[in-house]
Amino acid sequence: MDRDGLLISGVGSHRMWIVRNFKTFHPGSCLISNGLVSMGIAVPGAIAEALRFPERQVVAVAGDGGFMMNVQELATAKRLDLNITYLVLNDDDYGLINWKQEQHQDKSTSTKLNNPDFAKLAESFDIKGQRPESLAELSEALKDALQQNRIHLIEVPVDPSVNQALTQKLEDYFAKAEETVNA
Repeated sequence: MDRDGLLISGVGSHRMWIVRNFKTFHPGSCLISNGLVSMGIAVPGAIAEALRFPERQVVAVAGDGGFMMNVQELATAKRLDLNITYLVLNDDDYGLINWKQEQHQDKSTSTKLNNPDFAKLAESFDIKGQRPESLAELSEALKDALQQNRIHLIEVPVDPSVNQALTQKLEDYFAKAEETVNA
């Protein structure tokens, strides 16, 4: 993204990764739904930002569950001919809910999703849809989407086990920090 590009993040486990890893260079260039905000903000949030700042790149990152809550707004984005790149992170699950259930109950219940082919779904709105299968393909798809002045959807398959690995890494870090303080 350009340094003045806008990233809009939905609610979900991906938000944790964005908070930890996305570097911002301008105030207000990373909008993250927070607190008790409900899922589904990325799709309409990107429309609002693209209308507000038509000269800037707008990228919306949504989990598959959050994206499906406002998927109909792709029609609005297309009708308004907006420059938005939607990244749909697909783990076929309400990933954050699953993650939290696993942490607190050692099992998850009723979080699995039966998703459409998001690239084909985008094409049904006359929007370019892609589903890269490697990091190199994802990089190319993003470069392509950000260079064009039109709406794109990129479906990114994700492995939710990275969330459990992060939880373990943080638990280990804080346990070691506590040992150091108590020593």
